[in-house]
Amino acid sequence: MTAHETKTISTGWAIALLVFAPSRLIAHSVDHAIRSQPEVLQPDREKKLKLEFEAQFHKSVSLIRSTFFSSLAVVAGAIVAAFVSGAMLQAAGIAKSPDWNAWLQYGGIGVLLWATLARVDYSAIQTWDGGTLPERVDLWLYRLLYMVGSYPLALSVAW
Repeated sequence: MTAHETKTISTGWAIALLVFAPSRLIAHSVDHAIRSQPEVLQPDREKKLKLEFEAQFHKSVSLIRSTFFSSLAVVAGAIVAAFVSGAMLQAAGIAKSPDWNAWLQYGGIGVLLWATLARVDYSAIQTWDGGTLPERVDLWLYRLLYMVGSYPLALSVAW
């Protein structure tokens, strides 16, 4: 059975499994990978492949979940910080002019675009394990710029 003939799941369902039932996503991924093999597998070869795929997909799903939830915390932090800052500015009686609002929005958009365009082509710095210092710095810089860019956008709404 080829990859085109195997049963697949919808994008929404795959994301739901990622968030709420990662073990089911891993099991489905292993099943899909086994069924996508170009030849009929002998039982011992299939068992070995299943173990390899399970280890690989467990690592991948865990990494995706970790990144997803940590990025959710970062975004929530930027929004909460902007909300608190906006409330403090309002409490202090500092009015937001239309010019300030525009500058906050353009500044936030500019930093977000900068973060996106500043990413190094992953294939240019990628290593086998993905854990070298240059790879991590590239990711940290990307996330830092996203936090910095999200804050003024959220502040333009909260203030």
